[in-house]
Amino acid sequence: MPRLPHDLLSYIVEAVYDPKTQWVLLTVSRETSRFALTAIYRELSFDSRDAASSYVTRDPKYMISLEKLSLSAETNPHLRFTSSFNFFSYTSSDLGNKCLRALLPFLINLRWLAINSTYVDPETLGLLPSTAKLTHLILGSTNYSSSFVDFVESHPNLYLFSVYQFRVPLESEERPYNATISPTVLPEIHSLKCPIRTNQRHTPFPEETKDEIVKAFPSVRAACFPEPFDFPGIASLSLRLSSLEYLRLDIDGITTPFDWNLLSTTKLKYLRLVGDMMPIGEPEEIAHSIFDAIGTMVMVDMSEDEEDKFRRFYRHSRTGFSVQISTSQWQPWWETVQPDIDKACLRHRDGLVG
Repeated sequence: MPRLPHDLLSYIVEAVYDPKTQWVLLTVSRETSRFALTAIYRELSFDSRDAASSYVTRDPKYMISLEKLSLSAETNPHLRFTSSFNFFSYTSSDLGNKCLRALLPFLINLRWLAINSTYVDPETLGLLPSTAKLTHLILGSTNYSSSFVDFVESHPNLYLFSVYQFRVPLESEERPYNATISPTVLPEIHSLKCPIRTNQRHTPFPEETKDEIVKAFPSVRAACFPEPFDFPGIASLSLRLSSLEYLRLDIDGITTPFDWNLLSTTKLKYLRLVGDMMPIGEPEEIAHSIFDAIGTMVMVDMSEDEEDKFRRFYRHSRTGFSVQISTSQWQPWWETVQPDIDKACLRHRDGLVG
């Protein structure tokens, strides 16, 4: 059998995304091994949630693999091929940050970065080289500080920006968003997830904080705010985000109905409510209240009992119907339903014209 040209062989191996197949290709020949290594390093994931062990035992094999990789990072030429890096671990943040500090300086072509569960300090993030043009940034917990702002501003191509929690040291007098991101630095951000509270301070952020968020993320089209939150604060912020069309609210722990009229002057087209609906009312009643209050709203999804199952309502529909919505970590939460939103907008427009 004649040998395939290197370019063709490289194209074939690069098209393989199944990890098991990639590892098999390592043993076929030197040529396939070389190309397979490139494919394997393209997406690095160290995720404790994938472990076969129980929640209690916390199988450490992913952490062990990460430690081994971090020890050889300086002499590992394959890290230059990494475009996606995912780290989710229940281990101590000190150990996680130690490994990340050793690895990040050598991820020169990174585009997608996710560090969940463990806390990561902004100084560690700042070790990522300037050649890494991040488009997706997902963080479980970090500090909003001048160092964090410097890091974010060094990646103007960010499209998806997600932080579950901003930490503030108990002894610190600083408040979150005390360092302002320049409003012209991040023109590409369309999907934003950020807290409007912190883990130590359970009062809503002041008005000037909302102004700072609006100035920093003027192009945001879709937003998600983790609970706990105060709904009037979210409504006020949504009004100021002039490009905002899609909103997701994680409502677990909410015990009283929302005043949807606070969103009446927004441009929202789509709303997703995730969590236990019972404390805030029946789904049909909630949907009708939302459509009555927000004239631009065309579609609403609400969680059902099963994971990834939602009750969908369209404007002018009397009842909802069940749909399944699944997204990957790197996919903006609204992207899979974008075609449905577009169709709903067309129906709404045709109805207005008719």
